[in-house]
Amino acid sequence: MADAARKDTGARGLAAAFKAEAESAVAEAERASAPPKPAAVNAGKKSDSTSDPANAAKGFGEGTAVLRGRIEIDLENRIPALDSFRASAFMAQDKGDPGRKIFALVCDPKVPIRGKPLDALRGRLHKNVLSVVVDGVISPKGVDQSRLAIVFDRPIERTLADLLAERQGRPLEERVLTNQILPQLLAALRELEEIGVTHRGIRPENIFYGDDSRETLVLGDFLTVPPGRMQPSIYEPIETAQAMPEGHGIGTGKSDVYALGVTMLSLLTGVDPRAQWEDAKLIAERLTNGSYTAIIKETRLPPAIQELLRGTMSDDLEERWDLDEIDGWIRGRRSSPKRIVLSRRATQPMNFDGRAITHDLELVDAFFRNPVGPARSSERRSSKSG
Repeated sequence: MADAARKDTGARGLAAAFKAEAESAVAEAERASAPPKPAAVNAGKKSDSTSDPANAAKGFGEGTAVLRGRIEIDLENRIPALDSFRASAFMAQDKGDPGRKIFALVCDPKVPIRGKPLDALRGRLHKNVLSVVVDGVISPKGVDQSRLAIVFDRPIERTLADLLAERQGRPLEERVLTNQILPQLLAALRELEEIGVTHRGIRPENIFYGDDSRETLVLGDFLTVPPGRMQPSIYEPIETAQAMPEGHGIGTGKSDVYALGVTMLSLLTGVDPRAQWEDAKLIAERLTNGSYTAIIKETRLPPAIQELLRGTMSDDLEERWDLDEIDGWIRGRRSSPKRIVLSRRATQPMNFDGRAITHDLELVDAFFRNPVGPARSSERRSSKSG
């Protein structure tokens, strides 16, 4: 009896530990999935960068740091709108080209950067992706630790998320998306495909206007943050959406295509889809009915737009569109609707901690989120039979 009690206590302790770890992971994922607060619309204004004399206390240093002998980074002149995860943005100037608009992201030494994409982007001029001017280690005054700084061409402090907020729920015109926005984002993905890297951070608040004309769009930073770390689960394809944010992974070009599809949906409906869903409920709905059906819900869209979103948001990797298919759609080619792949449905539901589950992938997700659920269900059955 004593041995049995010890075994039972050990099993319960292990289950409790798994539950605590799972609950912590879910909480972190839900925080990452929360809709962003609308950023201030500052079109046509000068940078609203603010002086921050407390930077040294925060570990950034003070004064001006010089990178590669020519880039001056003003560590007391922040650009919060261009911050990226734990990398902080600062005004910068190229002494060799004073007229060029640039800024620096000073990285958190505790957060790994994406070295391969940085190597691939370095020294290249990109139209629809932030171009890396130079990168290197700086040793700021007032702090003991050196930091990596990456200098980019500076977009204006306005994103597609700002556009959504400004329109206050009014959908974007289809012609604007088809003729102006989608072709530029497709061009950005082609630029990345050519150098063999994925972005893994495509969402409205990370797509900037390149200059005050608002004619050019550029994908924001994806180098100073682990791949997919800042992606809310609704912008993640179903194959990675269930993972913790740190585990979203490098993905493939089709991971970016899916995020592009959800971004297009946001613009076409005028609503950030994150505001309509609780993260765990959406995952279950996506697993049961497919991502397109779950996220679109009852939204009425023109047939051509439905085709675009079905193709880019497909849960089947073989069926999800590639860049050529998106290009064909922009050019007017139409194809038969993509089939919606659903998870297998059981003939009899399984009772999982009081919840009736009938789909295999939904069961996998339930185990991840509540690993002690089956034990509680078994205990209830035992108490009833006893």
